[in-house]
Amino acid sequence: MSKRMIEQFLEMVHIDSESGNEARMMEYLLTACAELGGDAALDDYGNLIARFEARGTQCKKAVLLSCHADTVKPGVGIEPVIVDGVIRSKGDTILGADDKAGIAEIFEALREAEVMPPVELAVSRQEEIGLFGVKNMDYSRISARMGFLMDNDTL
Repeated sequence: MSKRMIEQFLEMVHIDSESGNEARMMEYLLTACAELGGDAALDDYGNLIARFEARGTQCKKAVLLSCHADTVKPGVGIEPVIVDGVIRSKGDTILGADDKAGIAEIFEALREAEVMPPVELAVSRQEEIGLFGVKNMDYSRISARMGFLMDNDTL
């Protein structure tokens, strides 16, 4: 586990993103995708869809990586602390590892991969309250026929 991935995870858990209030998190993700060379935009529902070009291969078939940006309640004012090597919430809030751990892992993989096919990234909203983001996602912007869901709560 890289220090950079942990730092990005800690940065993200400071961004309040309870279901229905993910706008700041989505703006953060748009910027992060651009910094990694991705072409990212929000669909009409506010889900993020990004594309990263292949690296080190001529492969044309995209692979989808998917995760969600929202957290359950109480998720406002999260203060992460590291105790005995474990990241926890300092107070009465959740930590927000579900699913910011998955997002951190995806970004670290995109940074580190020397060889990868084209990657499409779909980050949905409102997963925690009924999968509303994926139910309203603009799938016309996704070409991948194979994908992986990174819905984690541990790094």
